[in-house]
Amino acid sequence: MNNQFKPGDLALIVGANSMFQNIGKACELIQLVEMGELYTAPNGVLYQHADSACWVVTGDGLCRWFEDGSIEQSDWGLCEPRHLRSLRGDFQPERQQSREVKA
Repeated sequence: MNNQFKPGDLALIVGANSMFQNIGKACELIQLVEMGELYTAPNGVLYQHADSACWVVTGDGLCRWFEDGSIEQSDWGLCEPRHLRSLRGDFQPERQQSREVKA
């Protein structure tokens, strides 16, 4: 499956390095941020990203990790592209095609 995401895409969080609470939750992709890049989060606060490239994502019930080790529900967070699966439906034509071949 092609994971060439763009802002506004819907995705499912399928993995995590530490925020396991977000696995299985749907989200909307807002902005891809690179290491060292400044970005304004959905809460209006300016942050500097200090890790590998991640998408800023929003979604009901998402949790976010803070530098002091605390975790808070905030309806937005960061997620590496490798931990996201598209909900665009790009995979559906393949499924339909395989059904047609079997018929």
